[in-house]
Amino acid sequence: MKILVQWGAGNIGRSFIGQLFARNGYKVVFVDIDMNLVQALNKAGRYEVRHLSFGTEKSLSVEGVSAVDGRDDSAVIEQIVAADYVSFSVGLNVLPRVMPLLAKALERRVCIRPDVPLDIIIAENIHDGAAFIRNLLKIYLPEDFAFEKHVGLVETCIGKMVPIQRGNDPLVVYGEPFNTLIVDKKGFLGPVPSFAGIQAVTPISAYVERKLWLHNMG
Repeated sequence: MKILVQWGAGNIGRSFIGQLFARNGYKVVFVDIDMNLVQALNKAGRYEVRHLSFGTEKSLSVEGVSAVDGRDDSAVIEQIVAADYVSFSVGLNVLPRVMPLLAKALERRVCIRPDVPLDIIIAENIHDGAAFIRNLLKIYLPEDFAFEKHVGLVETCIGKMVPIQRGNDPLVVYGEPFNTLIVDKKGFLGPVPSFAGIQAVTPISAYVERKLWLHNMG
């Protein structure tokens, strides 16, 4: 079974990225520092997404998931070494804080799986996200680390809207039904995930600009 490590188990991480990959046969491992959420996900092995649209509500069960504590370096590194893809949905302010651990994981992965590059999906609303993360990672990676050989940085266009969450059940998250993840085709070093819900495009900048225009007009 293929593995997605989803760093950030917040609204976008669970209602969009996690459920999209899980529903298409991936084992999804969340990385988060909210221990109540981590423990709940591990105990249940599932969570529920409730899609809201025009006054209606539809529930979707997301199965076969687990989680690790983002402060447990060895656990996070182990998951990233094994992953087919890593996705980030942690927010601009948090990204710099997790780069040291990601750099350690990349070094370890290259030692164990030198011929298998890792594509990192940047599910964040960041302008020029690939350059942003590359510059952060290079602070912590050795100068001789062959970045372009081992790491693909995939920008995205996140169009899914997430409403204000209701209640405090960690195993329930709300979102709109929109389920298409637009990804930068040229960002991948390995194969692009091939399932419904993934739209690989180039250039990604055109889609990001269109999204900004539509949302601002709305």
